[in-house]
Amino acid sequence: MSTSFFEQAVFQHGNGELNAAESLYRKAIDSGDQKDNASYNLALLYAQTDRPEAAQPLLRELIDSDPSDAAAHATLGKILADAGEHSQARQILEKAVELEPGNINAVLSLAETMLVEEQFSDAVTLLENRQSSSKADNDGQYLVLHKMGEAYTAWGDIDRDAGLYEKAKNVYQQSSSEQTGFLPTLINLIRVHAKLGEFEEAESLADTAINTAPESTIAWMTKASALTGLSEEKERKAVDAYRQVLERTRPCVGPLEPVAKSVASGAIRGRLARVSLAD
Repeated sequence: MSTSFFEQAVFQHGNGELNAAESLYRKAIDSGDQKDNASYNLALLYAQTDRPEAAQPLLRELIDSDPSDAAAHATLGKILADAGEHSQARQILEKAVELEPGNINAVLSLAETMLVEEQFSDAVTLLENRQSSSKADNDGQYLVLHKMGEAYTAWGDIDRDAGLYEKAKNVYQQSSSEQTGFLPTLINLIRVHAKLGEFEEAESLADTAINTAPESTIAWMTKASALTGLSEEKERKAVDAYRQVLERTRPCVGPLEPVAKSVASGAIRGRLARVSLAD
C-alpha cells in the first residue's frame, strides 16, 4: 500500500473503515498531502457519520479557497438543507448547479429545497432543464424523473388539480421505464393512481411492487391504503395487506422504512469509482 496518508485514507474510506480513514485524512491535512481533497473527503466522512456540524467549516474553507468548487457547494448545500436551513441551502445549491449543471446530486438537492418552500414551478423547470441537457448522464435520468413526479404530486396536493397528478403519473411511468423495479417510483405511482381514482391500476401496480420487494412494509402498506374504503372485496384485500404489514413489523415498534434513501451530494475524491454518501 502507498505510504501517502491521503491514498491510505481513501482506501480505508472506500472499504468502510471510517475511524482509520478519519485519522489518516487528518494526517494528510496536517502534512499537506492533497490537503484540499483530504479536507473534502473528511467532510464527507463527517456527514456519513452524522456529524454535519463538523463538516460545515471544512466545506466553507474549501469554498473560500476555491469559489469554483462545485462539489463543495453541493455537499454544503445538502447538509444545510438537511438541517432545515433552506434559504441558505438554496443559495449555495444554486451556485453548485451554476458551476456544474450536470451535477445530478446538486440538482436533486436544489429541487427538494424548492419543494419544501412550495416553489413547485421552479422545481419542475429546474428538473426539466436537467433532463433535456445534453450533459445529462442517462444513468441518472430516472432519478430526475422521479423527483419531477414528486414535484407534480406535491403541487397537485396543494392545488387539488387532477391535471398535475396526470403529469406526475406520466413522469413516474417514464422513470419506471428508465429503471425497472425502482421501488420508490412504483410506490409513488401507486399513490398517484389512487389519487386519480384508478384503483384497478393501483392494485395491479401494488402487486408488482410486492413481487419486487416481498418483505417491504411500505409496499404492503401502500397496497392497503390504496384499497381501503372501496368494495367489500377490496376491503378484504386491504385487511390482508395490513396483516402483512403487522407481520413484518413485529416485534419492533417504530416507523416503516423510508421510501427512498436521500441522494448524497458528494463522492470520495481520489478514486476511479464514485462512492456516494448513501453507500
